[in-house]
Formats: sequence, C-alpha cells, structure tokens
Amino acid sequence: MPAPSPESSRHLLVPFAAASAPECQALLESLILPNLKFLLARLNEVSADRGEEHDFSPPHERALARALGLPAADGRIPWAAAQSDAPATPQAFFSLCHFQVGMDQVTLLPGAQLGLEETESRTLFEAFAPLCAEDGVTLRWEGPGEWHASGEPLRGLDCASLDRVSGRNASDWMPRPANDDTAPAARLLQRLQSEAQMLFYSHPTHDARSARGQLPVNGFWVHGAGAL
Repeated sequence: MPAPSPESSRHLLVPFAAASAPECQALLESLILPNLKFLLARLNEVSADRGEEHDFSPPHERALARALGLPAADGRIPWAAAQSDAPATPQAFFSLCHFQVGMDQVTLLPGAQLGLEETESRTLFEAFAPLCAEDGVTLRWEGPGEWHASGEPLRGLDCASLDRVSGRNASDWMPRPANDDTAPAARLLQRLQSEAQMLFYSHPTHDARSARGQLPVNGFWVHGAGAL
C-alpha cells in the first residue's frame, strides 16, 4: 500500500489493535496500558469507523485510503491501480500463498511466511502468465511473493485484503462481484485460482520445496483490485 507523502498531514495507524472476538475483549480488560490511557484522555473523537470484523477491507486500510484520497468502499480499494502509471486501467495484486487444508476449513498462509526464493517465483510466474493472458489478464513479476495483474476482468470486484484473510478460512473471503455485470469476471478469477492450484501442484517447484521440508506454493490471493 502507498504511504502518505511527507508534505501531507500526519496520521498514526495502529493495525490489529483490537478485535470483537470474546477472547480479545476479555484480554483487553486485563491489560495495563497507562500511556495509552493518558493519550486517549487527551484526544477527542472526530469521526469513527464502525466497520464489521468480516468486512473485506480492514479498518486500517480504509483509513489509509481516505487519507490518500482513494475510494474506500469495502473490498474495492484499488491499491494496485493507485500505485501505477495508468490508474484508469483495472489492476490487482496476485499474492502467492499456501492453502492449508484442514478438517473443516482452508487456511491461507501468505507468501511472506513461505521463504519463497526469486527463482522459484519466476518459474511459477512463467508457467502461469500465459494462462492469465488467455483470459485478458496481463501479469508482471514484481517480487517473489507478489505479482501485478492488469486487465478488464479486474474491474468491479470485491476482494478481501491479504491482511484480512491471512491465517483465516479463505473460503469466507473469495472475490465476489460488485454487481450483476461483473459476475462473469468474479467467476473468471475463481477459475484462475483453481487453475493455479492445479498448475502449481504439478510443477517441479512443488516437489522440490516439499523435499526440503518447506510448504509449497499452491495458489494465489487476489486483492487491491479495481481502477481509478
């Protein structure tokens, strides 16, 4: 995500400071935080973001989007387009990940936890990019754990932030159409995710990482989609 310029007014964001889960609320009551209490006593609430814990965009991303003058609708903050030279073109980030299949859920582990090397990422990229191109999505390699995507199918989608879904049940956060007109695009993205899982599973990188005791890359997460 982009950071505010030095010339802009300064904001302090504290991501993941609390959660509505009963366990978290019970813990908050027992914490001894004198400095925080002192600070809060000196501040006045100007506005509040009363979002839900299952919103696609976490509150710290919504706050940052508003500070940067970006659209902040839930699941529609166009982070990829905002960082590009062609913001009117629909874009998104494809973040590599490992989907850990359990008894009753599929948990997403982000690429930052996988220790993915550049050579591994590039070989997966070279295998997957042609499949995306067939569906009108152009991929650009940006780093071992994240690729940049552009194309019309990335317009009008609600996508859950990687921060939101990491370590949680991925099936609850799949991309969804913003309206009936973009339903085909949402289905296309879900199909590409399924194709990536099959491709990555059969790729030599999968067995090589498994042989080293490393979790394989078996999918990607799409987020930051849209256009300005």
